[in-house]
Amino acid sequence: MAEALGHRWGQIIGDLFEHFVRDLLKSVAEKHELYLDYKKPRRARAKLGGKDLSKVTWQDGYGNRHDLDYVLERGGTENAFGVPIAFIESAWRRYTKHSKNKVQEIEAAVLPIALTFSRHQPFCGAVLAGEFTRTALSQLESKGFSILHIPYASIIEAFQEVGIDASSVDGITTEKEFRRKIEQWERLPQPATIERFLKGCIGFTRRKSRSSRRDLKLHCSEASSRSGSPFCAVTPSSVQTSRARLLTLSRRSEVLGSARTRRRERCSRFKSDSTTVRRSTPRFRCERKPSLFSEHSKKRDRICAQSLNRTI
Repeated sequence: MAEALGHRWGQIIGDLFEHFVRDLLKSVAEKHELYLDYKKPRRARAKLGGKDLSKVTWQDGYGNRHDLDYVLERGGTENAFGVPIAFIESAWRRYTKHSKNKVQEIEAAVLPIALTFSRHQPFCGAVLAGEFTRTALSQLESKGFSILHIPYASIIEAFQEVGIDASSVDGITTEKEFRRKIEQWERLPQPATIERFLKGCIGFTRRKSRSSRRDLKLHCSEASSRSGSPFCAVTPSSVQTSRARLLTLSRRSEVLGSARTRRRERCSRFKSDSTTVRRSTPRFRCERKPSLFSEHSKKRDRICAQSLNRTI
């Protein structure tokens, strides 16, 4: 029973975290005139032939279907799919023992779809809350993901804004304490309480996690400018940042290309030189000085020849 109450309390935190991520992405979608797709009924999914019309399902180049959390589409509507420009996953974990597995699940779900739609240069992001190891976060960053991580302490602070102590420790927090937390939450007026909780979480993101939000806004701005829509929120600083990224990528490709060409030329030159030496040039024999043994042998042969002539 204690495990069931602890699981119930974790579900409450997870549902609030989903509200937070959805509101955050809705503001980005409205600002850049994009369609936000998340777990909800959508008429466009009826064309895919699935039974559940609420799942966000996309198909990769190998024909495999992947369930995603959030997709930002350019030109998407309730009746038709648009061009995907951002794939964003969310996850809440209380302890770090399953953080590595969750990160691998996110990679397996997003990367094949991002590779299939690579010509549109989609944004890959993850909004994580709770306890995640530095190794798990580094693994996502190494695969090109932009991460917005909300620590467990920040979630506790957000719950303190509504007067609830949300902290819990496995094996120490009792059933009575979990029941008291759940009852406190259910007694509060839910719409107003959720708004206060979201304000606390959004305040944290504005204070400490600006890089991931800036990358998402910059990517959406560039996508809007590529689509030719009248609304474009590209600022001079973002244009300079994108130009700097393009210059860095072009220089990197030039350096790699020149290194490859130099390597090919060196290999071809070595092959040509080896073939010409092998075919045209004869083998050179080293002229060694006559050794003392050879001089003695010649002298012996000469003496033997003289003695033979005398006998004859």
